[in-house]
Amino acid sequence: MVQLNAFDLFLKTKEASRVRTNTGGIVFLVSGVLLVLLFISELNSYLNVQIYSTLNVDPGGGDKLAINLEVVFPSLPCAFLSIDAQDTSGESQIGLDDQLFKRRLSPSGDPLTEEDIVQIKQTLEKKRNAKEKLPIQKNGFGCETCYGAETAHHRCCPTCESVREAYRFKGWAFSSAVSIAQCVNEGFIDEIDSQRGEGCVVYGNLQVQKVAGNLHVAPGKSYENHHAHVHDYQSIADQKGFNMSHVIRKLSFGEDIPGVIHPLNGVEKTSGDKTGLYQYYIKVVPTSYHSLSGEEIDSNQYSVTDHFKSLDTNGGAHGPASDGHGLPGVYFYYDFSPIRVNYFERAMSFGEFAIGVCAIIGGIFTVASFIDSFIYRGAALKNSIGKAH
Repeated sequence: MVQLNAFDLFLKTKEASRVRTNTGGIVFLVSGVLLVLLFISELNSYLNVQIYSTLNVDPGGGDKLAINLEVVFPSLPCAFLSIDAQDTSGESQIGLDDQLFKRRLSPSGDPLTEEDIVQIKQTLEKKRNAKEKLPIQKNGFGCETCYGAETAHHRCCPTCESVREAYRFKGWAFSSAVSIAQCVNEGFIDEIDSQRGEGCVVYGNLQVQKVAGNLHVAPGKSYENHHAHVHDYQSIADQKGFNMSHVIRKLSFGEDIPGVIHPLNGVEKTSGDKTGLYQYYIKVVPTSYHSLSGEEIDSNQYSVTDHFKSLDTNGGAHGPASDGHGLPGVYFYYDFSPIRVNYFERAMSFGEFAIGVCAIIGGIFTVASFIDSFIYRGAALKNSIGKAH
């Protein structure tokens, strides 16, 4: 009968031949601590979802993109600000009050309630009614004058807004509201002055084409004039200019993705006494997130660089221009990367966990045995050399 002990590769030594050393005890204790730490790390990997990423060329497409925005302007009233969006496809969205909203802030930074706004309006109404109405001159068409801005489209200007519209149609800057009887009678100047010192929160979701473009918040009434985008801010400007200090509470493109941090969230810029133009150049990276449940989130992340330019607001209503003149405001220029990032959630199976634990145990004790043997043999060799001398 074949002796089975011939196949035993696990050689044993007699108990009497075994030697216990202090260094061996230290090696065992250190190995035990490492074993526990590595086991906890492996268990943590088993219990938590792992995320890995891949890259591929983004096929693009003409889908709409949602821009989520919340920006605080602590020193600019809501009545001063216009919100516009333009893109390279030629689409221009002016006065986005139906998608992006404004919330008035008191000089102390607190949101104004509906009761506060009603009270302010009632005060302005009383002030307007107490003033003597100025006579409105008639023009050649027999109706209210547009102060030289009459055209076939704007023959009569019975209100302050109609005068401003006629001026915009002619490409004129509306700079002297005090000389316009319609504006004086309607309390346009009083309403503007009543909001000086207030702040504004611009917030909401904007749908844009998935092409390069810009979104900007700037003072003055915006309009198109001979294919040029113009802001007329001369009727609201004063000697102090416009304080474009702002806090970006949120700026994202599409849905939020777990673990993705938007770099502009929480950014605060202070211009002080300078009237300036803030420009943010954003590179949007299309991103997909695939969860374990099979849900897919198609969204975006981005990187950004920014630039500030000090301006002279006496240069006119058109902008932005060069040599210190132009339009103050906050501009977000965005473009899209041709590369798409894909994130996938992955859970470790129990088999992988068991194999990992076995590998840790085997590896720790193998290395520990080698280190202990090396130390023991080194000490024995040192003792034998000492005896020889």
